[in-house]
Amino acid sequence: LGPYAQSRFGLSPAQIGLLFSSSTVAYAILSPAIGAVGASVGNFNALTLGLVAAAIAFLILGPSPSIPAAVLRPSAGLLFVGMGLSGVGDSTLTCGVAAMLDAALAAGFETEAVADVVGGLLSVSWTLGAL
Repeated sequence: LGPYAQSRFGLSPAQIGLLFSSSTVAYAILSPAIGAVGASVGNFNALTLGLVAAAIAFLILGPSPSIPAAVLRPSAGLLFVGMGLSGVGDSTLTCGVAAMLDAALAAGFETEAVADVVGGLLSVSWTLGAL
């Protein structure tokens, strides 16, 4: 994305750094509040909304051939919106652990026993995703 932003829109290295940090800033700001959202609408519903936000972000970032350029003209501002929206979607992943625990409780498992397994699965998935 960095080389694309530089060649297409003439962004400087500092601006590209800001572009990439926009998703991190959105994630950091919204993650604490998303817990309250998950408590009010349900963790699974909050996680689903986050996945929809991330999908929209990736359509914007592409730019997607599914969206005509007349509808969404590629621009540096749109890249920032897409990266910020990606951070919004990522922030709902904090509801993922709670949603897994909710599902385990509904299935009749004990919370303490399942919490260790869920934490381990989350760590493995993050590690494998980084590879």
